[in-house]
Amino acid sequence: ETAKHVNVQSYETLLEASFGFWGFIFMSVSMFVMSYGAMVGYLMVIKDTLSLLLVLSEENQSMRRAVLAVVTMGTVLPLSAQRDMADLAKTSRVSIVFYLCIVCFVLFCSPIESEVQSNGGWKETI
Repeated sequence: ETAKHVNVQSYETLLEASFGFWGFIFMSVSMFVMSYGAMVGYLMVIKDTLSLLLVLSEENQSMRRAVLAVVTMGTVLPLSAQRDMADLAKTSRVSIVFYLCIVCFVLFCSPIESEVQSNGGWKETI
């Protein structure tokens, strides 16, 4: 609602209109820190997951780093280099479908009560 009153199109310009130059700087730094943290988290997950999927040993650090570099340059970098993030709407829909598939898979493959009891409880099952 506030953005409509001052006729701005982005968070940066909204804070600049409200708080001046320092509002713009604060919002830009906040968005950078948030994006950087998310990127580091994604890269950690990609590195650990792909190493397991490609059956790379823990000792083969050079191959693990090469796989991470190739995947980052092939997928993460092009997605983050777009000027207009509205183009990611289709990708977000596909991501939600995959999340739902993962949830269904976990629900389907999770241990049922009889298996838990036969193993001696949750602690032993896990």
